[in-house]
Amino acid sequence: MCNAIGNPAWTKEEWCQSISGRKAKEATLDKLISEWTINFTPEEVMTRLQRYGISAGIVQKPKDLIDDPQLRGYFWWMQHEELGNFPYPGWAITLSRTPAEPKMPSPLMGEHTEFVCKQILNMPDSEFVELLSDGVLQ
Repeated sequence: MCNAIGNPAWTKEEWCQSISGRKAKEATLDKLISEWTINFTPEEVMTRLQRYGISAGIVQKPKDLIDDPQLRGYFWWMQHEELGNFPYPGWAITLSRTPAEPKMPSPLMGEHTEFVCKQILNMPDSEFVELLSDGVLQ
């Protein structure tokens, strides 16, 4: 890490030579590293650290993930009733004979309540209506 950031003078100070010393001055260390990283893009920091054998990756925002070339084709875009055209995560692998396909967007609150209660739970109509009118179901 010291080599990756150019061996500034503070890296040679006694507190920086041990884990316990760095932990004791964690806020100072965070500030010093932040002062170094501010001069680079996240990609530049990641590349430089990796060049020195440090496992590093960019913490991406959702928009960054959608635009990431390594994830091209991973997101499925579906039309959601409230959100409009919305990205949904796809499958991490692609199977040649049985590729995964998107089925439907996320349901709205309560959209499938009646189906689940009546068709899956075999709830009688009268019980469903009662629970619905009492506000137990949505």
